[in-house]
Amino acid sequence: MFFLQTPNEDQVVEVLAAVSDQPFNYPHVGLTREQLANAPDGFVLHQYGIEVGEGDTVFEQACEVLADYGHYPPSFARVIRATPRLEEGQVFGTLATHFGFASLHPCRVIYLIGENEPRRFGFALGTLPGHIEAGEERFVVSQAEPGGVVRYDVQAFSRHNGFLARLGGGVTALFQRRFQRESLVEMRRRCGGSVSGLKKSDQK
Repeated sequence: MFFLQTPNEDQVVEVLAAVSDQPFNYPHVGLTREQLANAPDGFVLHQYGIEVGEGDTVFEQACEVLADYGHYPPSFARVIRATPRLEEGQVFGTLATHFGFASLHPCRVIYLIGENEPRRFGFALGTLPGHIEAGEERFVVSQAEPGGVVRYDVQAFSRHNGFLARLGGGVTALFQRRFQRESLVEMRRRCGGSVSGLKKSDQK
C-alpha cells in the first residue's frame, strides 16, 4: 500500500483492521516451521543470521528485543501494531518512507516459538493483502547451552506481489538486502555487542 503522505498511527490501525480477517496472500502458510533447503516454486529463499553475544543476560535481552519488534531497522521501517502484545494472530504493519512517499506492509503472526524450548524464542509472520511482497518470515534467537553464545537467525521465502512490486523489483530487492544487513546490526547493537567492522564473514 502506497501513500503520497505518511499516514498517522490511527490511519494505519484502520488499514490493519480492514485486512485483519483476510487470508494470507500466499500459499504454503507455516512452511517456515521446518528448516528449508529450497523455496517453493516461484519464491526466493532467504536465510541469514549472526552471533549477537554470549551469556544468559544477552539471551534474555535478545528475546525482549525480538518480542518488541526491535529487530526492525529504525532507519527506514516503523512497526505499528493493532494490539500491543506479541501473540499468534497479531496483526501489524511495517511503515516505510522512501523516495518521497510512504508504504505500508500488513502482516500477521502465524506462530510463536519457544513455549517448550527454554533456549529458543521467536515467531513467524505471513504477509497480508496490500503487502508489496508475498511470503513468510521466521525470526529466532537461540542459545545452545546455558551461558553460551546467542544467535539471531532468519529464514524467509518471498516473491514480489502485484504490478508495482514487479515493476520495481530491483528496488524492492535492494530494500530487502538493506533490511537483512541492518537487522543483523540492530540486533547485535541492542544486545550490547559491537557493530563496528561487521563483515559478511560474521554472518551465517
